[in-house]
Amino acid sequence: MLEIIKNAFELTKKNALVLIGVLLTTFLISFFFSFIIGAFQSMPFVSFILNMCSLIFQLYFGVGIMKLMLNIVDGKEPEFSEIKPTWSEMVKYLSVGLLLFLIFMVTFMITIGVFGLINVLKPGLSTFLSDLVTNPDNLVNYSKQEILYAVVVFILLAIPSVLFYMRLQFASYLVIDKKLDLGISINHSFKITKGYLLYIVLMLFAVVLLNILGVVALFIGLLFTIPMSMLIFILLYRSLEQTYLESHPENIPVE
Repeated sequence: MLEIIKNAFELTKKNALVLIGVLLTTFLISFFFSFIIGAFQSMPFVSFILNMCSLIFQLYFGVGIMKLMLNIVDGKEPEFSEIKPTWSEMVKYLSVGLLLFLIFMVTFMITIGVFGLINVLKPGLSTFLSDLVTNPDNLVNYSKQEILYAVVVFILLAIPSVLFYMRLQFASYLVIDKKLDLGISINHSFKITKGYLLYIVLMLFAVVLLNILGVVALFIGLLFTIPMSMLIFILLYRSLEQTYLESHPENIPVE
C-alpha cells in the first residue's frame, strides 16, 4: 500500500501542471454549468437542454481524465489524440455507472429487507426520515439517542452495498482501459478484487485522510491530493489486475 501511495505522489509531482490544469478546468466549467442551470430553472425546456449538455461534459471529462491517468501510470506522454474520448467510450462509461448504481441500490434494498425481518428497524425510523426530508430543521425535535440510533442503522445498512460496490468499482476502468463490455467488466472487477477487500478498504481510508490533509491546507492542497487520489486507485487497479492475470493467465478477459 505504501508503495502505491509513494508512486502516486511521484507521478502527481511529475505531472502536477497538467493534472492541476485539468482539475481547475473541470471545476470552472462545472461551476459555469451550475450557474447557468440555476439561472434558467424557471424555463424547463432550456434547463433540460443545459442539464443534458452538463451531463455530456461530465462524461467527456470523466473519460478523458481516466485515459489521462492511465497514460500517466503507463509512462506515456499525455497526448490529446490518445486521451480524447469517443462517443462509444462515453456511452459505456455512463452505462457501467448506471449499472453499478442499480446494483448498489438493489443491495441496499435487500439489506433493508433483511434488517426488517430480524426486527432491527424501529417503526419510528420512517417517520424520522420523512420529517428530515420535509424540513431538516425538524432534527431538533428528536433526542440524541434517536439521532444516534438512526445514524448507526444507516451506516449498518450501507456497509453491504458499499463493500459490494468496492468489489465492482473497477468495471468503470475496464470499459475504458480494456474496452470490455459491461457484463465482462463487472465480472472481471469482481474477480481481481477477490481476497483484497480489506486492502481496498484500507486504501480508501488512506485516500480520505489524504484529502482531509488537502482541506486542512486551506483547500489549496486539494489541487494536489485529488489527482493523487485518482492515481492511487488507478495504480491499485493495475496492481490487482496484474496480480490476478499472473495467477490466472487463462482468464484474460476479451471484448
